[in-house]
Amino acid sequence: MLHASWKSLLARKLRLLMSGFAIVLGVAFVAGSLIFTDTLGQAFTKIMAGSTGDVVVRPIDAVNDENTQSAKTLPASLVRELATVDGAARVDGNLSAVGVFVIGKNGKVIGAQGAPGIAVNFTDAPAGHGVQGLSITSGRAPAKAGEITLDPLTADKAGYKIGDTVRMVTSGTQPSLKATMVGVGKFGGGGLAGASLTTFDLKTAQQLFEGGKDVYSTIWVTAKDGVSQAELRDRVTALLPAGVEAVTGDKASDEAASAINKALSFISTFLLVFAGVSLVVGIFLIINTFSILVAQRSRELALFRALGASRRQVSRSVLFEASGSSGPRSVWRSASPWRWVSRRSSRRSASTCPDHRWSLSRAQRWSPTWSASS
Repeated sequence: MLHASWKSLLARKLRLLMSGFAIVLGVAFVAGSLIFTDTLGQAFTKIMAGSTGDVVVRPIDAVNDENTQSAKTLPASLVRELATVDGAARVDGNLSAVGVFVIGKNGKVIGAQGAPGIAVNFTDAPAGHGVQGLSITSGRAPAKAGEITLDPLTADKAGYKIGDTVRMVTSGTQPSLKATMVGVGKFGGGGLAGASLTTFDLKTAQQLFEGGKDVYSTIWVTAKDGVSQAELRDRVTALLPAGVEAVTGDKASDEAASAINKALSFISTFLLVFAGVSLVVGIFLIINTFSILVAQRSRELALFRALGASRRQVSRSVLFEASGSSGPRSVWRSASPWRWVSRRSSRRSASTCPDHRWSLSRAQRWSPTWSASS
């Protein structure tokens, strides 16, 4: 019976390959969709964790539900006032803008079709819980007008190296500008998930995005050792003017990551729809395959019974073929219909050959040359 099962299985190679491919394709589509979206979510979570300080001071309603930054700013004098807070190790002002894109040497804009182009003033302030914030991996930080740093991926895509003149388009007062690349910088959390990062010195950033005003988008307050984010937030809040709030870095990063992950949820839905279609097609393919086999194998299995194969032998034979053609998971799904075929074939063979109720001997079961004449 084992020899006969192998012969039957190998005689239908296309069925074997198509059924296996349908299962592999459906499972791979679902697994790939979930892995891809989860990887994106984790990447943005790390980015947000490395781009917020222990305590973030910001204008109220500075970020809306779409995680879009408003035009509200904070005066530079507030940085000096917060430096006196008990438990504050340092206070740093940050100015950021979105819509600064690098033009590569080939004349193409880097990242303008999806991921944002982020511009910030360079600061070496640590992020929350002592995580490395902005850092220079090669070269140096920008120190004056006409100098910038780029993140490693953008510099590589654009084809720029330290010392090259970089062309950019911006959403600031200057629609386009040129600057010398003096270094390569990145956030401590790693990559930017496709976004580009350009850093300027503080004065240049204020000139480009705030018309030269001495203001900031946010202020980071770094906690001393032993001071929690919640404690420092409460102390900072006591000195803030109306219209300004202080939140812990954990809360600020969670808000930003949640907003981004919510915006990315459509990607997961889109991919899972295709994965569902693939699974449905695979299911219909397998059902159709086994429906055809039920019709094809009824007489064959009845012949086995007539030649003396027991019901258990026939059941094991078809389950063996099911496991070979559809994988281990499909064995249990296919067990019930194949058992029905076996019982049906058994009843047929019993009615036509009532005297053949013996089982094959061990030699007959395993002999490759076994035939009806034996």
